[in-house]
Amino acid sequence: MPWRLRLAGAAAAVLTLGLLASAGYGFVLKSLPYHTPQLPPPDVRLTAADLASLASYPAGITGVPVLTWRDVSHRQGDLVTTPVRFASELAVLRRDGFRSIGLAALAALAAGRYVALPARPIMLTFDDGLSTDWTTVDPILRRYGFTAVVFISPGNVALKSPSYFLTSGELRAMAASGRWDVGLQIPDERATLSTQAGRAPESLTEWRERTSADARRAQRALAVLVGSPVTAYAWPVAGVPSVSDTEAPGLLYPVLRRIFAAVFARPASGPASYVVRGSARAPLPRLEITAATSLRALSTVLRTGVPSPPPADPSTLPWRAEGGRCQVTHRRVVLTVRGFGLCAITADGSQWRNYQLRLDLRFVRSADITVLVELRVAAAGRVEVAIGRSGVSIKQLAGRRWSVLRAVAAHRPLAADGRTLSFLRTGALPVSLRLAGRVLAVRAGKVTLSVRVGRVLEHGVIALGLVSPAARRWVSFRELRIMPPPCAPASAVGGSCGRTSSPSFWLPRP
Repeated sequence: MPWRLRLAGAAAAVLTLGLLASAGYGFVLKSLPYHTPQLPPPDVRLTAADLASLASYPAGITGVPVLTWRDVSHRQGDLVTTPVRFASELAVLRRDGFRSIGLAALAALAAGRYVALPARPIMLTFDDGLSTDWTTVDPILRRYGFTAVVFISPGNVALKSPSYFLTSGELRAMAASGRWDVGLQIPDERATLSTQAGRAPESLTEWRERTSADARRAQRALAVLVGSPVTAYAWPVAGVPSVSDTEAPGLLYPVLRRIFAAVFARPASGPASYVVRGSARAPLPRLEITAATSLRALSTVLRTGVPSPPPADPSTLPWRAEGGRCQVTHRRVVLTVRGFGLCAITADGSQWRNYQLRLDLRFVRSADITVLVELRVAAAGRVEVAIGRSGVSIKQLAGRRWSVLRAVAAHRPLAADGRTLSFLRTGALPVSLRLAGRVLAVRAGKVTLSVRVGRVLEHGVIALGLVSPAARRWVSFRELRIMPPPCAPASAVGGSCGRTSSPSFWLPRP
């Protein structure tokens, strides 16, 4: 019927107009610039334990810890930090007097120039340039008064928002705020040595030339996007670290250092290494903050990088177990192990040079064990004092080589009355160890002996160990005390009086 035909035609016309209008509206939306709005910073409530977590961190430190986050959001993943956790971290850092510094100040410090640092300096960095750096991180930085550095590849900068990565508009807004510096980060597939199947492997020279050219092009491109010079470079986290991934930052560092004022290493977990004056001889260290980093863990790892003399009570520092179970209380460390185990201090040992360590051993009487006290534990090596039923020995590890410096057998009569030594038979033994320059003096019970250690073993922390091959045993290192040593004897090369190595402060108990 005609009216039905007219009705169908009208409906088709309305549908066509609607489709055209929708397409036109979509085109307009896609053509107009759009900025993802920033989220309000979360409110956090800090507990008494949170507030006390960083209270023992000393002021006046001349090094700068560089913290690195990858993703602050509600996504799932090991490298993700929730906004509430991130806000809590900044709230605690702010309350305890930490103040962030910028790239220019850090680069000057690393280059060896004088920089006026705050009492508790810190730098915050963010890898990959995710959009949440704008939507989530920036408002939290603004609330707590911190600045930060974002590292991004120009190839990842998004054209429009919303997106996974930051847009050029967001990068410009972040840089213009004064809270952000922008640095370059090239993906690993471009920055590591190419060994792809079907292609001739790159030589070291070819790799350096290619990566240098890539870095210069990316630096120029990112500077155009941001609207300001790009003076820093950072290596990203390696997903599945290979030999090439691990060695690349060190091998390429001389090339990158000629292009950038500051070159940062890959983020690392474990003990913190600080950027100190003159650090620019190698990639600048960064400390990785992940979903597993609690406020207490953050406090502990920050303290590990404090370049300070040894405290009077070493139990106030963080310790880690390397085999066995390690329990640390006031002036006491208890190690339980079957086989071999160590309780080792986690700290910056660069100022641990001359001191006197005293402790009392408590153990199972007549047990078949060997107690270890290790001194100057560092990358260069360590000195090991081993006390067993058969006697005392002093060894050193220099590089990869172990050598015995001195050994005293228990059956050898040393006393004037002809009595023989008795080690680890009574269940208790006082021990004193003194380091002055290259001279180590050991007293175990009534026996004393001294040796000269290697030149490369200049400094390092302490570790306490136990060897129990037959059964699960324990040893208690009680009354741990560290004191400045008396003046070294004239024969001690490099020795010095205890007054020169006296600590300027002690870290209090957490």
